[in-house]
Amino acid sequence: VLARKAGDPEAAAQYLEQLFLIDPDNTAGLQLLAEVEVQRFRQTGDEQDIKSAELALIKAIDLDPQQWKFPFTLARVYFFTGQVDKAISWSQEAVHDWEGLETLTNLGTYQFCHGDLASARNTYESALVFSPDHPVITSNLATLYYYLGQYEDALNFYQQLESKEPQKTELYQYWVNEADTFYHLDKIDKARALYLKSLDYLDSVLAKGEANDMQKAVRISVYVRLIKIDETLASPALIASLKKEALELEDNQDMLTRFHL
Repeated sequence: VLARKAGDPEAAAQYLEQLFLIDPDNTAGLQLLAEVEVQRFRQTGDEQDIKSAELALIKAIDLDPQQWKFPFTLARVYFFTGQVDKAISWSQEAVHDWEGLETLTNLGTYQFCHGDLASARNTYESALVFSPDHPVITSNLATLYYYLGQYEDALNFYQQLESKEPQKTELYQYWVNEADTFYHLDKIDKARALYLKSLDYLDSVLAKGEANDMQKAVRISVYVRLIKIDETLASPALIASLKKEALELEDNQDMLTRFHL
């Protein structure tokens, strides 16, 4: 366990090999082996590592079918390899074995990524019972409400998040989300004010040379949103500048950056 937490999966695997010589059916060891192999996979991308994790967890489930951590971890294995259907199935099994914050949050995330927004919303709402102020769940629920057209609910959650956000420099993300929601509620003046507020922050970060790629992408997307509201802003100079900035980010593979682009 210490070797894995220290970021040394090779040493952890060696210790586990010694354990399995003594006790090949040690389920705690099989769970740990799976976590080590997932750690290896995320470092190297070697599919053999993720296959080893899968086999260890299937064996552990056969030995102890009631232990929720085994299907919970197996769901993560499938999610990391893009097998979201299997991730959802095993995550549901984990929830059946133990309905708690961890199991529900992961199931909601898999359903969200699979595009099953209504199910994800229901799952996150169940998770929120265990931790009513959980920022990740609240944020994901706000986004789900937005995409499901529940704009008043989305706005309520975004405003809750804004009031509790300790890192004030990151509030621009909530301002943009709130502005999008106001836009769909046909409250254009409020949307415009929040878009401009977020741009004040993003322009200042860019001017200081401190903006990361995601912030640059958000900034471009906010300008596009403003142009939808007021086409007179679309000067040839601004359009050319935004196109140039977007092309400079073209090779960035970060999921959130590409979403905003």
